[in-house]
Amino acid sequence: MTTSLPWRPFETLRREFDRLLEDMDRSFFGRGAEAGDDAFWRRAIDWRISPSVDVLERDKAYEITAELAGVEPKDIEISVANGVVTLRASKSAETEHKDAEHFVRERQFGRYERSFGLPADVDAEHIEAHLHNGVLRLVLPRRADAVADRRTITVKAA
Repeated sequence: MTTSLPWRPFETLRREFDRLLEDMDRSFFGRGAEAGDDAFWRRAIDWRISPSVDVLERDKAYEITAELAGVEPKDIEISVANGVVTLRASKSAETEHKDAEHFVRERQFGRYERSFGLPADVDAEHIEAHLHNGVLRLVLPRRADAVADRRTITVKAA
């Protein structure tokens, strides 16, 4: 017979929050991190985890916007299959600074993938994507017949 420990989500949250504050204290206030510690700022800006995404429902289309700063159009792949639209993006950048006393080279890279189930009224053949100033905007138009069939139901008091 195995006994399981009770689930205590708030204790886990408290421990993670305490760890976050300790990391901030070490990273931002110059106390230094012990060997093997991963600094707060490295985890907090990990692009691969979650670029911001918004989904909007409009009268004639749905819109998905994703913040993909530093990503080139050639590094974005959007596919539609089996009622799902999938966004894949990869980012890589290298910067180098040299002067008489310093040499700094930094590399940044990451991969992102996110999928969204398509509502039944989306016209998948006419989906458009636009990238402007690091913001990707997907427009998923509704089928004309689905927009015309929509109506509002009035709720009556019983």
